[in-house]
Amino acid sequence: MVYEFSIRLCRSDRYESASRLTHEPADYITPIVLRIFGGNKYCDKAQLLGISPPVEHTEWGTYRFTLSPTENYSHILLEAYYADRLGDAYRGNILLDQASDLVPLGPSASIESASMKGERVPE
Repeated sequence: MVYEFSIRLCRSDRYESASRLTHEPADYITPIVLRIFGGNKYCDKAQLLGISPPVEHTEWGTYRFTLSPTENYSHILLEAYYADRLGDAYRGNILLDQASDLVPLGPSASIESASMKGERVPE
């Protein structure tokens, strides 16, 4: 089964917290991505189902994902993660709001547009 999922994302232009390395205040403002996993228990990452582009904007934007799990999962995990283009771990933030229900679109074989990449929807 293929599902549609939407969520509003942005990042804060100011997010300060203590660094885990220095314990001094540090800015956490680098854009990061949202990754969506399916699993069968708490914090399980059995299958990566979707990933957003790096969220660089500070105004809310709606992102739509087409999720195509290969198995039936009981849990969904939303994870803030580093953008691959930067390589190493870094300090970033992402804000999430208005997550939709998972909307069934039909069997996987009948959906040609299933893709892991989320896309921003024009407002």
